[in-house]
Amino acid sequence: MNTSVDPSRDEQGFTLLETLVALVIAGVALIVMFEVSGEGLFAVHDAAMHERALSVARSRLALARARPAFQPGERGGEEAGGFHWHETDVPIEQSDTPDAVAGTLFRITVHVTWHDGRGKLVLSTLRAAPLREDGRS
Repeated sequence: MNTSVDPSRDEQGFTLLETLVALVIAGVALIVMFEVSGEGLFAVHDAAMHERALSVARSRLALARARPAFQPGERGGEEAGGFHWHETDVPIEQSDTPDAVAGTLFRITVHVTWHDGRGKLVLSTLRAAPLREDGRS
């Protein structure tokens, strides 16, 4: 049994097939890596848009609570960056119990949308409108 190695058959590199297989594996790995990093970027962008919408809604609620002459109704508008807001102020029915608030209680709701309605945020709060001298709110 001859176990000697033929010196004319020394391997000096990879075959074409081995090189192609390695390139395919590296390509698939790069595609997966880019997709994962792209999804991360989209998530960061969505979080930033949600944070901006939250800021818009909070500022609209603060402005509604600060209005001296509070009246029920609806208003709307647009903020920079493509954020649309819609505010609804409606009175809430109260019982005539001794614990009832003196005046009218209003629910203030602000809807903020962005990306043509694909993104949506809703915040709501309550505000008591005091009774006027004539006993009405």
